[in-house]
Amino acid sequence: MNTNNELFDIYLAEMNEHLELLDESLLKLDKDYNDSNIINTIFRVFHTMKGSTATMGYNRTSEVIHIVEDMLQAIRDGKITVNSELIQILFQCHDIIEEYVKVLNSTKKEVFDNPEFIEIVKEYTKKNIIAEKTEEIINLEHESVSDVLSLSHIELDYI
Repeated sequence: MNTNNELFDIYLAEMNEHLELLDESLLKLDKDYNDSNIINTIFRVFHTMKGSTATMGYNRTSEVIHIVEDMLQAIRDGKITVNSELIQILFQCHDIIEEYVKVLNSTKKEVFDNPEFIEIVKEYTKKNIIAEKTEEIINLEHESVSDVLSLSHIELDYI
């Protein structure tokens, strides 16, 4: 067997293992949105798939996985919170990558053309990071108003 075929077979086997771990982890995350260990596991799965896919030269697929990895990093950074919509997006990504692996196995060619999904992930990430920033601003404004009211109360007591 030639080396390229061996690498290809190893790549497919590893992708299937990653997809299985991803599926198990997503089911757990769906039960506990705040489990940072599960979130980190899911991030590592995507990070590893991205690297393996790029190493094999499947750049379009690697870029898509990278976009999801960025969204997961935003979760790890506390910029996005996990909710049912996010879980559905991650399951959709799992299904898309699973289909990609099946097609790749049968055709031996990278056939990853899903611009709609890419837009869903980008839009979700942007919308939720903006929502998080808006909430931070509201909280800061609330704290500032509270500080002013406290200072006014002190000044009135002093007079």
